[in-house]
Amino acid sequence: MAAPPPPRPQPHVMVLPFPAQGHVMPLMELSHRLVGLGFEVEFVHTDFNRDRVINAMANETGAIPDGIHMVSFPDGMDPAGDRANIAKLGDGLPAAMLGGIEEMIRSEGIRWVIADVSMAWVTELAATVGVHVALFSTYSAAVVAHRLQVPKLIQDGVLDEIGNVRRNEMIQLRPTMPPVLAVELPWVTLSGTPDGRRMVIQNVFKTNPTISSAEVIICNTFQDIEPGALALVPNVLPVGPLEAPATSRLAGHFWLEDTTCLAWLDEQDACSVVYVAFGSFTVFDMARVQELADGLVLSGRPFLWVIRQNFTNGAGEGWLEEFRHRVSGKGMIVGWAPQQSVLSHPSIACFVSHCGWNSTMEGLRHGVPFLCWPYFADQYCNQSYICNVWGTGVKLQADERGVVTKEEIKNKVEQLVDDKEIKARAAKWKHAACTSIAEGGSSHENLLNLEYHGESKLPRLFNEVDATSYIDNSKKTTSMAAATQPHVMVLPFPAQGHVIPLMELSHRLADQGFKIDFVNTEFNHDRVLKALAEKGAIPGGIRMLSIPDGLDPADDHTDIGKLVQVLPAAMLSPLEKMIRSEKIKWVIVDVSMSWALELATTMGVHIALFSTYSAAIFALRMNLPKLIEDGILDETGNVKKHEMVQLMPPIDAAEIPWVSLGSTQERRRYNIQNVFKTNRLMALAEMIICNTFREIESEALELLSNALPVGPLLAPASGPTGHFLPEDMTCLTWLDTQAPGSVIYVAFGSSTIFDVAQFHELANGLAVSDQPFLWVVRPNFTNGIQEDWFNEYKDRIKGKGLVISWAPQQRVLSHPAIACFMSHCGWNSTMEGVLHGVPFLCWPYFSDQFCNQSYICNVWKTGIKLCRDKQGVVTQEEIKNKAVQLLEDKEIKERAVTLKTTARASIQEGGSSHQNFLELVNLLREQ
Repeated sequence: MAAPPPPRPQPHVMVLPFPAQGHVMPLMELSHRLVGLGFEVEFVHTDFNRDRVINAMANETGAIPDGIHMVSFPDGMDPAGDRANIAKLGDGLPAAMLGGIEEMIRSEGIRWVIADVSMAWVTELAATVGVHVALFSTYSAAVVAHRLQVPKLIQDGVLDEIGNVRRNEMIQLRPTMPPVLAVELPWVTLSGTPDGRRMVIQNVFKTNPTISSAEVIICNTFQDIEPGALALVPNVLPVGPLEAPATSRLAGHFWLEDTTCLAWLDEQDACSVVYVAFGSFTVFDMARVQELADGLVLSGRPFLWVIRQNFTNGAGEGWLEEFRHRVSGKGMIVGWAPQQSVLSHPSIACFVSHCGWNSTMEGLRHGVPFLCWPYFADQYCNQSYICNVWGTGVKLQADERGVVTKEEIKNKVEQLVDDKEIKARAAKWKHAACTSIAEGGSSHENLLNLEYHGESKLPRLFNEVDATSYIDNSKKTTSMAAATQPHVMVLPFPAQGHVIPLMELSHRLADQGFKIDFVNTEFNHDRVLKALAEKGAIPGGIRMLSIPDGLDPADDHTDIGKLVQVLPAAMLSPLEKMIRSEKIKWVIVDVSMSWALELATTMGVHIALFSTYSAAIFALRMNLPKLIEDGILDETGNVKKHEMVQLMPPIDAAEIPWVSLGSTQERRRYNIQNVFKTNRLMALAEMIICNTFREIESEALELLSNALPVGPLLAPASGPTGHFLPEDMTCLTWLDTQAPGSVIYVAFGSSTIFDVAQFHELANGLAVSDQPFLWVVRPNFTNGIQEDWFNEYKDRIKGKGLVISWAPQQRVLSHPAIACFMSHCGWNSTMEGVLHGVPFLCWPYFSDQFCNQSYICNVWKTGIKLCRDKQGVVTQEEIKNKAVQLLEDKEIKERAVTLKTTARASIQEGGSSHQNFLELVNLLREQ
């Protein structure tokens, strides 16, 4: 009889929290869950905190399950050091702990480390010992998204480079995210000194690239409460709300829990008790403690108040005993509470809280309304979620002296307890939270995806791709029932500059609860999936589908003219089948796919056209018959009169898109005929969505009926999911090493092609310029350059320039190191440069790019034009001289900054594009 196979080895994981109570607890909760799934966990404390945890456990048994091993290392501080000084503590941890952690990983053969985001320095070990690192956020996804935006906030002048607030404005990254004042950002409030803030901001800059490129970011949150923020965080896996195990006490508390309060709660009436707890860091002076104490007495309600040992330095034991005697029978004071057991108790009416994320999640999970009293760090952001987004609490207001008075406490308790709508919303979110962690819920499924795959992967971030005629690559969405979720199809033209803005719009709609069927051609679908590689950037609401494009496998699938001719016959019938089977009522169609407008009559669907060009180009398109009537063009697209077409902006007749797009007489004729044919279908569109904003194209927009400008569209921070090439994120680290306003960014989009002579002029012009540069050279940018030449050129510019194949462009343009943008002036690039206030060096290639150059140079005056010589070449001298001219032109820089401010205002709450987007959402919901 064959021997039974040996038991499968138990997967072994190290868990590394930042040494603070609010960081240790959720990671211990996660560790309990992992042990329940068969993992063995090495839980790493500092020596100081391990002793506190052991002391707090006292005589408890069974608090640590067999699978969790409590280990510790020194924290680098003297025994008498102030470990409440977070900045100082965090600064010394890498040097103190890294060596010991590395040795343990090697000796134990550990393949995965789950590290607190605040301990992201441990990712260095990925290279040195080959370990995989999953980051864990003890904050909301919104705070992680804000963290990734810090460089942009500095570039925009909201913060300076050492963390001081220069412009105190309201910041809201997405409509479903919390608005928060600049002075309340975590990195501002974490420290009260300039040195402390500088240290915090420098740490953010240092670790942001690590967070952006993490294999997975585990979050103690769930999809339904943070859809907008989760879309902005790369490789995110929400698994919350995390809970303490029901069968045992949690072995992570720094203080002994006083469980006698539960018996006291049993004696109170249902929904009568005010629970008051301010976490592990909040410190009150004696005046505030007295106001709070008197306010609780004045409220007339029973209360349970947690006063830990270092909550205030001014209240002696005598005061505390006197107050206990005063409130005897009405209130109870404990040193530390079993908070989740308290919040789940039926006697609790509301929660007076500092709004730490753990407390926020626990209150939400148990349906308890909040009285918000934040102290520092992320707590103001969490208060905004509670009061402004979820509507489950009210804010306690300080008076002109900065004191929350006893009257304010009394009044707000009464207001909150009497507010039935807040209670109803709290109950609704409790249900959503419970659903997310129940079997089949979004967080439950995500936790199961933390399955062990030996030495390759801990998280399973992707569903398998189904290789059928059209492919569903979506993640499971549990945010709302499929029957009520509005369903929209999005159809881009199969080119990079068309796919990306429609994917950006799709992300925005998914944040609003829409289910999106995003239809690529099969050829481009495969390119997108390959470019995604290990990013996992598709949000839950977007399904990636594909249809053949009608070309043979060996054909050139980037030949725009040929694609335009074959797409209708290849795609119409499959689109009809999809629309019927999914009962889709709305299709958002790229204007270059306007043949699909026929579906409005054949299928009865509503169609919104989307313009990937400026409103000016759309207006010019509709005026093409008049240009022919006026004798500027003939009916085959040839230029009869070389003159400036005085629309907005002025453009030479030879540079009209349908002329410059046609390299042959036959192509130009087809382009013009296609415009005539599809112009007649435009009346079938119910609206024209434009990636622009009213303030920069007011004249052009007036010429269009039913135009809805919603731009500038933004890429989600997690990375857009429509790229045909993988983005090289290493350029962001390189940019971090450059001086502010020093780097020339050079990128020519996805279709521009340079011959060898022009390529060499550009390469030499950049090399002889006095500025560092970042140059995007995609694989098919030029065909005549050998690999040896490229390697030699990279050596030549080493230390001064960086050449990559594809860039995360919006993140590059938002980087403070960027001085200007040498661009082909595609409309997406134009909008992105405008949004980020970057001056342009204009070098258009074809199509609408000459019109966009005219906007930049003649109308907005935020850039200058690179001119060709008599041979039609832009020389290296021209490149060098124009770069110098642009960087020295203060007026252009000022106009770029002004336009940036206008662009940002348009997409913020109340702005023209923001209002138009909300109008679009309402129209699409009418199904």
